Amino acid sequence: MTPLLITALAVGAACGIFFALLSARAVVEGRWPYLLVYVPGAVVFAIPAIAQFTRGERDCSALREFVAERGGGQIRIQRDLRSTLRTVGFLLLLTVGCWAFSVGVWTDTLVFDLSGRRGHAIPAVTVVIGLIAVSMVVAILVRGTSGWLALSPAGIDSMELGLTRHRIPWDDIDELTLTPQQRKKRQQVYFPDRLWLIRSGVGKRPLSLSINWPMGNRAAFWLIHFYLTHPEFRDELADDRVVDRIAAGRILDEVA
Repeated sequence: MTPLLITALAVGAACGIFFALLSARAVVEGRWPYLLVYVPGAVVFAIPAIAQFTRGERDCSALREFVAERGGGQIRIQRDLRSTLRTVGFLLLLTVGCWAFSVGVWTDTLVFDLSGRRGHAIPAVTVVIGLIAVSMVVAILVRGTSGWLALSPAGIDSMELGLTRHRIPWDDIDELTLTPQQRKKRQQVYFPDRLWLIRSGVGKRPLSLSINWPMGNRAAFWLIHFYLTHPEFRDELADDRVVDRIAAGRILDEVA
């Protein structure tokens, strides 16, 4: 893990502990409405750190069990039901916490130190965050999954959180890397722990894809890497031959 990721997880864990202590204090003092803000806050901040340190790795031979669709011109790997439900639960908790905070402040049910402009700006911002989270939940429920990674002879099709979808041809990819990229102008580091597709052509920004798939980061990286560097085998992605290659472990044999 990079220092940036470690720092982000540490801050998130600290905020989760802080909200947990606030929740305990609210219970002791009998301030039950505040739990609608504190409990979701504790869970939402704690989940990323817990997920990071409990996530296991799998090899490419185990990837076969996560294939949701094959044949018909592509192989599609989508997030399992557990991962989708976890994402939906996270977003719903975020919505409850944000909206409870805003409504509580506006109705004077909850009292926080929000003097001046903060008293109007912060509740408005949390309402918007809640609306975004709800829209993501609706999109996930409509699609039936929180994400997929599809490979075809033509290229990569990836969708995240029911909203963000990327389609990129193989020939547009110059490089595949796990190294976080930077904006040249602002030198702002992108969030790490993602798969980066360095695209050909002047001025084209790197495209990032989530690699937190159920089969593990290593398997997702090497599966894409194999077909990026072996164009002669891409026709396998249109039928069951890709599944046979995965099951036999021949992807890792090729890159070892």
